[in-house]
Amino acid sequence: MKRKLTAAEQAEKRRRKALLKTIFINGRQKRVLRVTAEMRRIEMEAFAIANGKKIDLLQLGLYEHLHALALNRDGSEQTPEMSESEPASMPF
Repeated sequence: MKRKLTAAEQAEKRRRKALLKTIFINGRQKRVLRVTAEMRRIEMEAFAIANGKKIDLLQLGLYEHLHALALNRDGSEQTPEMSESEPASMPF
C-alpha cells in the first residue's frame, strides 16, 4: 500500500505539474518546461516587431513600435511632412 503524501509534498507535486510537462522522445519520457501564455505572448510580440506590418502591431497593442516602422533605414520618414514655410500645392 502506498503512503499518503504530506501537504508539502502535495504542494511540490502541484507546482511541478504546473511548471513541467511530460513528452515522449524515442519512446522515453522527458520532462520539459511548459510554455506559458505569457511566454507565448512574448514570442508573438518579438516576431511581430521583427516581421509584422502596421496592422499586426496595432492588434497586439505595440503602439511604440509603429513609429519605428514608419522610419526608413536611413532615418528619414517615409511620408515627408510639409514644412510651414512652403505652401501646399493643391491638386485641384
